[in-house]
Amino acid sequence: MIYYIVSWIRQRDLHILTVGRYTYTTDQRYQVIHSQGSKDWILKIKYAQARDSGNYECQVSTKPVKTYVVYLNVYTAARAEIIGSPDMHLDVGSTINLTCIVTHSSQPPDYIEWFYNNEALEYNSPRGGITLLTERGKTTTGYLLIQDIGESMRSTESSF
Repeated sequence: MIYYIVSWIRQRDLHILTVGRYTYTTDQRYQVIHSQGSKDWILKIKYAQARDSGNYECQVSTKPVKTYVVYLNVYTAARAEIIGSPDMHLDVGSTINLTCIVTHSSQPPDYIEWFYNNEALEYNSPRGGITLLTERGKTTTGYLLIQDIGESMRSTESSF
C-alpha cells in the first residue's frame, strides 16, 4: 500500500504548518488531526483570531503534487455600545435620544432591537412618538427617539 504525506501551508507567508503528523510552527494553536487508516487530514486552529483569516493549502505528496486551497474567514464578535452616560435623568414630557453603535460585525445588522426593562419596545403602540433610524455600514448606527416620556421612564439606567 502506498502512503502519501499530507502537509498544511499558510499561504500568506508560505509557512509550513504541518507535514504528516508533525507540526512545524511554534504557534501551539495549530495541530493536525489524523486517525490511522483515515483519508482525513484536518488542520485544527485553537482560539482562531481574525488575523488567522486567509488561504491555507493542503498538499498531498503524489506525483505530481496535489493541492487544495481553503479560505478561512474568522469574524470577530459584533459589539454594540450605547453612547453616553449609563444613567439618564429626564423631566416628564422630555424627548429621549439614544444612539447605539454596532462595530465588528461581518455584515451590517438588518435591524437594531431596543429593550426597556428587559422587554422589546413596541414601535407601533397606540402611544406613538417612538422613532427608529438606522444608518447601515461597516459601522452601523441606530437612533432611538422617544417623545413625551412618561413618569415610568423618567429615571432609568441605559437598559435600552
